[in-house]
Amino acid sequence: MSFAKRNVTKPKCQIDQLNAEITKLSVEVGVYRKSVDELEEQCQSHSEDKRKLKVTNGELKQKLEKSVAAHQLDIQQWKQFEQDLLTSVRLANNLKSETDAKLDILAAENEYLRNKIAILDAELKKIKNPPSQNVPLPPNNSREESVQLSFNLKSVIASIENATKVNNFENQPKIIEPIEPILQIQSKKVATRRNSCGDIVKPKTPFMPVKSGGLKRNVLLKWCQDQTVGYHGVDITNFSSSWNDGLGFCALLHSFVPNRMSFVGLEAKNKRRNFTMAFKIAESVGIPCSLNVNDMIRNENPDWRAVMDYVIAIYKRFVK
Repeated sequence: MSFAKRNVTKPKCQIDQLNAEITKLSVEVGVYRKSVDELEEQCQSHSEDKRKLKVTNGELKQKLEKSVAAHQLDIQQWKQFEQDLLTSVRLANNLKSETDAKLDILAAENEYLRNKIAILDAELKKIKNPPSQNVPLPPNNSREESVQLSFNLKSVIASIENATKVNNFENQPKIIEPIEPILQIQSKKVATRRNSCGDIVKPKTPFMPVKSGGLKRNVLLKWCQDQTVGYHGVDITNFSSSWNDGLGFCALLHSFVPNRMSFVGLEAKNKRRNFTMAFKIAESVGIPCSLNVNDMIRNENPDWRAVMDYVIAIYKRFVK
């Protein structure tokens, strides 16, 4: 009996142990299930966050693409605006240059008309009040010297032109015979002249011979100095830098056609106005313009050959 009881008690203990283990495993399973539920919730939350990030990423990508397209469009518009602005600036500069040229021409014409009116008024006053005495003519010997000087200078200019046709006249033989009488005559004369205000003045700069180019160019240079004696701001010592402000041409032309232009008010700093007025007046009396205004303004030392050729054209037009 006791043996059977012992056999029954032992399985019962085992069953109790198994039940205890089952209970323990049930608790652990509950814990695991709770952890699984939490993990599933976290997974769902991460999935939702991932979906939201995808949506946000897509929206940001679209915004970025729109921003890049807008930026490219702005760049294209800015480039077009820059090109339009440069075109406008060029057109404005061209218009300004044309306007300045027209303004200089109008100013020259205005001065010419004012001077002409003043001359006509003076002539009208002379007609109304004739002078009681006639102005005496210069002595015969001075007139003979002027005629001889003009004749010899014509020979020199013809010699220069002939030498230029063959080659650069600096390489040609110097013609001394027709020049020595001219220099002698010029040394005898007193170089006096009336300036633009009508006052008799003496030359401010003595004759400075050209070191290169021969005596022929010196004679023509001396003639230019004599013609422009007394003109304010004009100091002709060569055929290059002495003409770079236009005053030399204005003074030379004014000495022959004072009724067509006025020298009063001209300044060396206003080169464009000086050149424009001088070339305009020269063309009006039949002297073709062989010089470019812009080139003369840019260059402090313009081409002396071109300047001398233009001076020769002025001489040939006015000196008979």
